[in-house]
Amino acid sequence: MNNCTMEKFQQMTQITREIQEENCHLNNRYQQLIPKLEIIDKLDRKVTRLETMAYAIDAYSKRLG
Repeated sequence: MNNCTMEKFQQMTQITREIQEENCHLNNRYQQLIPKLEIIDKLDRKVTRLETMAYAIDAYSKRLG
């Protein structure tokens, strides 16, 4: 029973190491994406402003007749 427990513990340790390595890899990839995500957020804010301005211009032109 003790050998079985030790073997299972070693397997769990190996799995934990693999998960940790993959997590580190994913974190590095995320860090590389952060500048691109910031650009996307900035672009989204600008598009939202343009959309608001377009609705305002549309409403104004409708009032002009």
